[in-house]
Amino acid sequence: MKITTFLLFIFFSLTTAVMADSNCVKLPNTTHAYTKFYNDSYLETSDGIKSIDDDFNSQFGLGSGGGDPPATRTVIIISEHIFSTAFDITQVKYKMYADARANGKYIRNYNILMYVEYFDGAWHDLHNSRYSAAGGEGEAGYDTGIVAYNGTLKNVTKIRAYANAYSFATGGEAGAASDARIYEIQAFGVVDIGLRAYDGTAIIKIACEPAGVLTSPLRIHKNGTIYAIVLVELNDARASKFRVKTSSGIKALAKMI
Repeated sequence: MKITTFLLFIFFSLTTAVMADSNCVKLPNTTHAYTKFYNDSYLETSDGIKSIDDDFNSQFGLGSGGGDPPATRTVIIISEHIFSTAFDITQVKYKMYADARANGKYIRNYNILMYVEYFDGAWHDLHNSRYSAAGGEGEAGYDTGIVAYNGTLKNVTKIRAYANAYSFATGGEAGAASDARIYEIQAFGVVDIGLRAYDGTAIIKIACEPAGVLTSPLRIHKNGTIYAIVLVELNDARASKFRVKTSSGIKALAKMI
């Protein structure tokens, strides 16, 4: 029997909407863990929310300098987010900063370290996100700027940003200063709810937005929960052969990659 590839058209006009993958970090069921560490103390972290407030200028961080020799300044900032289900992450955006300075007559050391990690059963560095620098007398500082990683990370259940600055100095007129900041961490993705379709060649998985933040106008109900089916432009790499007509033109149902 000959199987013919087909296109599915839904002939009604869906209202125009911004159709984008969900920022999983800000979904209602995502839980958050913030760390602010200075020398030997964990500090209050109410400003942790600034690392996920969609503002790349506000900061969750800490800076400290000065002190009588020997001077030690250790600052660690962590913004970690645990999803309620596994997501295929399609984009990660972040911005971080760290700076460390040491000067004095005798021992001087400084180092900085920043990275973004994601968890799919084990922790992995996000591609090219790790930055470190170290030395003696002098200073190391780095601002990542706004970084956008585009690629598919499968079955992700956690993501975190880490920024650390350390400085140590001894001797007369010794000085040490450390500064670490996380401005923003975002992770956009889709969820597999078990929706499948045969496109004439293979059975494909259809990408959906999770309950809580629905932007696509095309919805589906499953087990008491409403999800949104992700719609993309026809030339998108995730475009399936299935089409839907919207008030802003014909879109494709997105497939899980």
